[in-house]
Amino acid sequence: MIKICALGSFAIIDTDSGVCLDDDGLRSDMLKKLITYLVIHREHPVTVQELFGALWQDDETENPAGALKNLMYRLRAVMKKNFGDTTFVVTGSGTYSWNPQVETVLDIEEFEKNVKRSKASKDADEATCGFEDALEMYRGEFLENCADKHWMVTSATYYHSMYLTAVKRLAALYLKAERFADVENICTHALRFDDVDEQIYCDLIKSLIGQQKNELALKNFENAKKVLQDALGVRGTKKLAEVEKELLKMNKGAVVENIENIYDDMAEEEDVEGVYLCGYPVFREIYRVEARKMTRVAEAEHVLLLTAELGEEVDNSNEHMTRFLIKQAMGQLEKALKRTLRVGDIAARYSDTQFIVLLPSCTYEATKAVAKRVINDFKSLQRSKKVIVKPQMEQVESTPSVLVR
Repeated sequence: MIKICALGSFAIIDTDSGVCLDDDGLRSDMLKKLITYLVIHREHPVTVQELFGALWQDDETENPAGALKNLMYRLRAVMKKNFGDTTFVVTGSGTYSWNPQVETVLDIEEFEKNVKRSKASKDADEATCGFEDALEMYRGEFLENCADKHWMVTSATYYHSMYLTAVKRLAALYLKAERFADVENICTHALRFDDVDEQIYCDLIKSLIGQQKNELALKNFENAKKVLQDALGVRGTKKLAEVEKELLKMNKGAVVENIENIYDDMAEEEDVEGVYLCGYPVFREIYRVEARKMTRVAEAEHVLLLTAELGEEVDNSNEHMTRFLIKQAMGQLEKALKRTLRVGDIAARYSDTQFIVLLPSCTYEATKAVAKRVINDFKSLQRSKKVIVKPQMEQVESTPSVLVR
């Protein structure tokens, strides 16, 4: 039996003899495409015109028939060298076909069968085994690094989407069975293929919480927020918000003998300098603590919101350029915050265009001065001067108050 592996590293394997013809042996993307197309359509002969359209761009060669004939010659030669005298490709009248007498298995077909069968199964153990088999088959994208025609790209997208579905279905089964280490393994592996899938990030974080890997769970949560924001412009999604609630309930897990161990764990690893820059969920919890403190401590404390906007004279019709300018400005604004704010101040990225800052022991007038200092430093970092920063201030109170503009 011949097995064709088109997911990830390409290979042709004779399961009886164990002979394997891989990328290094073929040394040709065109041969990989030709073999895959013939095997996918092995139920019927494929015309010369169809094959040429599947493999070459319209203006890629002046002699399509000659190019295809040469490619077929190379295919037959390499197959004979590795697998003997078996006829793999049959020539017809203006057609070619994969020999139906050769028992052939194509990994994408087996992969798809496993996923569909597992999705339809009502038995959790059976579904789990099926999804596990499917994930083991998916070693990378369809015709990896050489999919340049429409049929290849759409197929690659189709099987990639099916793979992500299988990961999420299997992760749900594992989570229900409290197989947290297995969830971590499949989600970590899946994120190497696709690092912008929110559900997989959430399942990974849940698995880490289940294993009491709390610090790693928090680290992955912050990373997921950053990746989704940078790649997709997504912030504050419902799925991540639910995971965040679980994160905030976490305890350390292990019992310690004395308080010094806890102190060492809580202490910052690096020298303390300037503003404490954190994620918004952490910022919000710190703010709530400070707001509670206001009920018993008569001390001025303010929140400063800094919003980056295009200047009125700047044309905002080009959406791509607008995003680029704002993204660049937010990096400069973060740098200005680090350079101008004090130890004890807390700042967080609130949205794609905003930073929020908590200023302890800071009066309204002092907050205005801080805002002016940050904005001036931001201006000194800007080259284009096309983005402006607008401040808003609010005093920290036990109940919400009206923004001071």
